Amino acid sequence: LFAPACLVVWNRRKSLVESGSLSPLEELAFTGLILRRHPRVTEPLQQRQWIMQYLISSETFDLSTELDFCELLADKHRCNYAVWDYRRWLFKECLARSPTLMNMELSRQLSWLSMHPTDASGWSYRAHLLEVWRGKRNAEEEQDKAAFLEQLWQEAKNVDSLLRAVPENEPVWVYRQVSLSLCNGCFYVQEIPSPCN
Repeated sequence: LFAPACLVVWNRRKSLVESGSLSPLEELAFTGLILRRHPRVTEPLQQRQWIMQYLISSETFDLSTELDFCELLADKHRCNYAVWDYRRWLFKECLARSPTLMNMELSRQLSWLSMHPTDASGWSYRAHLLEVWRGKRNAEEEQDKAAFLEQLWQEAKNVDSLLRAVPENEPVWVYRQVSLSLCNGCFYVQEIPSPCN
């Protein structure tokens, strides 16, 4: 009865929301219904992101519920890049409002990855989180350096234990390489003068 990839329908629904004929919460519920049935279709996720631009600053917005929904969709279809991309957008929009969001999201995401260790999109999202943290750390000078280095150490231990359990897990190997590359520039080695000088 409904073709979830039809942009004409989604554009019409956008105009209904903008005119007030349809509430953003009703549209959010509708996209949720469609995505539960078709978790890999990107158009409903784009519609959901568009609606979230209205709702994200409202008092009715609950980030935890939206992250639960993202996990539900990621559970339904392995390597669901569109869902992880939507989650990246959510994270970016909410990070400025919640300084504890980074630690909460890293913890929550590690729990999800322990149940889905071969999901390359999940590992890519985790690498993105660390890259954002590193960029944030660089912007805030050295205040956050110890916490970031501690997190990288924890990442190395987690990855090591996963690779010992399943050494052929390619997404974890790729993630290991990315997380190690984030160490670049974290440690400063003092230049040793040459004895010939």
